[in-house]
Amino acid sequence: CLQTIREHLKRNGWVYQSPKPRLDLSDKNIAARLAWARANLRTPFSKVAWSDSKLFTDAPTQGKYIPKQYMKKGKPVTTKVNKWPKFVAHGYAALTWKGATDLIFCTGTKMRGKTSKFKGTYKSDTDSRARGVDNTEYCQILRHLIPQIRDVWGDYDFIFMQDGAPCHGMNGKRPKAHKKVINVLNRFKVRLLPWTAQMADMNPIEKAWSATQTVIWSMELEEPSEDLDTFLEVCQTAWKQVTGTREQCSAYTQNYKAAVKKLIEVKGHQLG
Repeated sequence: CLQTIREHLKRNGWVYQSPKPRLDLSDKNIAARLAWARANLRTPFSKVAWSDSKLFTDAPTQGKYIPKQYMKKGKPVTTKVNKWPKFVAHGYAALTWKGATDLIFCTGTKMRGKTSKFKGTYKSDTDSRARGVDNTEYCQILRHLIPQIRDVWGDYDFIFMQDGAPCHGMNGKRPKAHKKVINVLNRFKVRLLPWTAQMADMNPIEKAWSATQTVIWSMELEEPSEDLDTFLEVCQTAWKQVTGTREQCSAYTQNYKAAVKKLIEVKGHQLG
């Protein structure tokens, strides 16, 4: 069976990994990715603070089976777990080669089945129709996130990276939202790294997100959370376990210029 094959490969030094999700790249996206790589080949990426948000759950979405390779008390899980997520935590963070910030939980954090007392870390913009975090809340997140980056970085000279999410105003369709974000960054005298659409495979923090979610599922198998506050503590603990040391953070961000060169070699197509 498939499990026997995986165990045989593991004994011979092979490790099973799920395939990377494929990006829906159009010709326009591919051209933009290639242009970005060529324009930023000489950017000092060692100074970049990579940021993004992530929805963490206590179980795989859509009731999928939790794979057996997740560990429980140092031993492979022998029973299949099939349940819908009870908790969802929406967190923002930033990652540098020197360290990572704490998770900042925001709108989108919820608990299924019961009315959660969690209403977002910051006051939401009632005039915005955007789902999840809106522009007003994101600007508030930046006011807390950037000082944490400076504490981790130990200096003011770093470059901030953000993607093209609607609340960032980076897609060109919301110039007022983009102006608010730029005003916050200018207030902190932070430079912004140019970015383009469909670049998830070029953001090192995505690997840290994946590792954190794996740790969360493993911890939830050992001792499931009973309330939302406990689950948020689990998420924070898992994030620190994955990015708690400089060596761990450096492993996610090292050799980034080589990845940019590879993006040029594949002419803007998805890496790997």
